[in-house]
Amino acid sequence: MGNAVKLQNIMVLTSHVMLPQFRKTSLHFVVEEWARSGHTIYFTTVGYSALSWLKGDKRYPALQDTQRNRYVPAAPNIYCGAHLPLLHAFSSGIPLLSGLEMRLFSLYGNHLPDFITKRLEAADIVVLESGTPLAFFHRIKALKPSVRIIYFCRDMLTSIGASTALMEAEKDVVRGADLIVVPSPRIADQFELAGDVRFIPQGIDKSLFSEARQSPFPFGTKNGLVVGDMLFDQGAVAACAAANPDIYVHLFGINWHGAHRDNVIIHGEVSFETLVPYLQHADFGFAPYTAGPDEVYLAESSLKLLQYATCLLPTLLPENIPGSRGNEVRYSVDREPDWNDVVNAALRMPRDPKWREGILDWADVASNILSPLTDRSIGFVHDMKGPRSNPSPDSNGEKPIHPNVSVVRT
Repeated sequence: MGNAVKLQNIMVLTSHVMLPQFRKTSLHFVVEEWARSGHTIYFTTVGYSALSWLKGDKRYPALQDTQRNRYVPAAPNIYCGAHLPLLHAFSSGIPLLSGLEMRLFSLYGNHLPDFITKRLEAADIVVLESGTPLAFFHRIKALKPSVRIIYFCRDMLTSIGASTALMEAEKDVVRGADLIVVPSPRIADQFELAGDVRFIPQGIDKSLFSEARQSPFPFGTKNGLVVGDMLFDQGAVAACAAANPDIYVHLFGINWHGAHRDNVIIHGEVSFETLVPYLQHADFGFAPYTAGPDEVYLAESSLKLLQYATCLLPTLLPENIPGSRGNEVRYSVDREPDWNDVVNAALRMPRDPKWREGILDWADVASNILSPLTDRSIGFVHDMKGPRSNPSPDSNGEKPIHPNVSVVRT
């Protein structure tokens, strides 16, 4: 980020955990890059309580053992802590409970424990990720009105099953945030009345992928893999495995419900470093989304699709998810595909280095997120703010990016 940038104390509120045995998300990679540049990070996990333990969530006991209601050093310039009350508010997915959820989120979001508020006093920037962290916006602004807010919006709340309470909270955050960062212009469309909205594509850790690692797969086997459980279509994976009994399908970060075939290998949550050799040596990637029209942004914001392309993996992808890297092997969502033909098409596909073109490094992403709040001379910004009338399609015929959105690219 250069010497021109003043070092910041950054508090991050997220529903993700920073522990070595659990997978990384885009926020983890961004935070690590900020820390490498000298900023101090307080990575704060919210949205867990004894209820999480009753549901069998393995993250709760791991957090309780190491980060319960305190910050502990996790890496140079990174301190991790978890807000673990007896109970927490959550989205039930039951419309009839929306009124109760509104009250619960209001009560939950109006309290921050002392270990967080003490660090908030020195914070320059607070990052709120999509979901439960939004409930704390008003409390944070009441405790420190001068703090600058970044809304790190990774998903549309409707896509992740968020409650009406969080959707209402998001409206306040959008109006009050100093910066909104999105990984897809389609997500930005919902923030027409917001101030500074920036579309910054996702990145990858190029240094990790550049290292050669030994294959974790048995010699002579064919292996596909699925990474992450976002809108996971278990039926598609089960049908694919059944039609291809000699192909192993490896699942990472996914909870499988019920029985499964022997050629479906469930790895659970693993560290990203553990995952990398599987990505490097797989025969194909699989992105089994159950996505409707509101979720097409996944092709632009999906980390796994970038990781598959980086590792030159042909990728099984539903036909209703856009994508144009060239490694897509489409299958129908309206009728049962011939999964044997789909997999064979992936295995026959020549691997093309062009699939990697234009993918950012996380250092680029991290720098460009902070640049509007630290030093506007840094970052690669094309400002598209301007008249809203008569927008025209872009060169690819896609829907144009909303004119109040800045596009950040390298």
